[in-house]
Amino acid sequence: MRRRKHADPPPSRLWGLGELSVVEHALCPLECKTQGGLEHRSSYWYSDRHRNRKKANVVIKAVDGLSPNDEFYLWGILGIIFSLPEPTPTLFATRNYILRRLGFSIGGENYVTLRQAMDRLAGASYVNDRFFDPVRGEHRQVSFGFLSYSLPVDPASSRGWEIAIDPIFFSLVEPLRAHFWFDLNLYRSLDHASRRLFLILKKVFHRSSASPKWRLGDLAVNVLGYSETLSPKDLRRKLRRCAVRLYEIGLIDGTNALFTGSGCGTTVQFRRSRNASSAIKGPRQLPLEALPIYEQWTAIGVDREGMQYLQRNFTMPMLQEWADITLAARERHGTRFFDRSMAAYYIDNVKAAKKDGRRPPDWWYEFRKREYLLAENCRGIAKPDSRVPPSRASFANWIRSDGRSLFESTLREILEIVQINGRATKADADRAHREAEARMWKQVLELPSKPNIST
Repeated sequence: MRRRKHADPPPSRLWGLGELSVVEHALCPLECKTQGGLEHRSSYWYSDRHRNRKKANVVIKAVDGLSPNDEFYLWGILGIIFSLPEPTPTLFATRNYILRRLGFSIGGENYVTLRQAMDRLAGASYVNDRFFDPVRGEHRQVSFGFLSYSLPVDPASSRGWEIAIDPIFFSLVEPLRAHFWFDLNLYRSLDHASRRLFLILKKVFHRSSASPKWRLGDLAVNVLGYSETLSPKDLRRKLRRCAVRLYEIGLIDGTNALFTGSGCGTTVQFRRSRNASSAIKGPRQLPLEALPIYEQWTAIGVDREGMQYLQRNFTMPMLQEWADITLAARERHGTRFFDRSMAAYYIDNVKAAKKDGRRPPDWWYEFRKREYLLAENCRGIAKPDSRVPPSRASFANWIRSDGRSLFESTLREILEIVQINGRATKADADRAHREAEARMWKQVLELPSKPNIST
């Protein structure tokens, strides 16, 4: 099957959300460390239904710290989810798909940056005593995380990443998905402080052509994240720099007369440009190549006609689950597991799941459990009493020492099968060696108690 040269929609057509209480304050200081724990406290003012001035207090805690750039990945992933025909709290997609939709090149440092951002966001918690609930139309006390994830342990795996938005956070975002969209590619071109100002002004300008009159310190420190140790003169200079950038992209109407007053009594107000669009709706229909599952379908071997059939007749969560099961079956059992082909196995199971409610096979649940334990072990967060598999480096040392005899016995069994049709070539011997290691690794994972494998 020939792939289209530029299958995905350009990044400029991917949209993020800009209407939440989250955008009313900084998630972390602009000069924030990305390692070690973070506890960031902020606040912002709002008017209630009786036009009384109220103050909301926010606490963000992150076990691995936060970076201002992490907000781009948070909004970007939400933008991907809500650009799909069937938005759900869980995104199944390969890392290549996510990077392409966010406008990054594939591979290298971008893989590392994406994974680090996911780690930090997954370790963050958010508490707000006056968060606005758009469904109930009232301010409420809320506490939630941003996201969690489940990733294949093997970075070369063709299986998708599972990124789950916190259910309470999703319930607060979901009602707004059809409004307050913005161009994510434009957002990416801004510096971190200008991004935050961009978001809150997009929110304000949807309802009014002019922003409130913010106190300089409240806007610069609590909303944009500048240090409170800066003087009013420095805060004013930095805020004007952000305003110039937003004027250049056509969001605000000029940068003159932004400030009134002087010193600590300075206030700031922005006016919407006449050419600024207050609401843009994102694309609702995507081509096959732009679906998160497309790369998994390709790895399974589903042809274009089959993809169109699956898209028309089955729900995306069902298709995603069985795609992951099929690819995991290949990793666990090899291609000999499939009687006809991977594609036939996949489509037959999807049909049966819809018609008869077929559940995933028993081995799948145990496979996911072991994979989770292995991921915890790799990150060094497993509990001491968990039956945690060893690292691959420790396993490699073990089969060269204490486990050598068992490994050689397994290798001989595989070579005997290869030699039935004649003398084994060097390529056959290399494949047998790799298969013996894979079989031994699987057996170690399946043991009720792990052998004494240590570094």
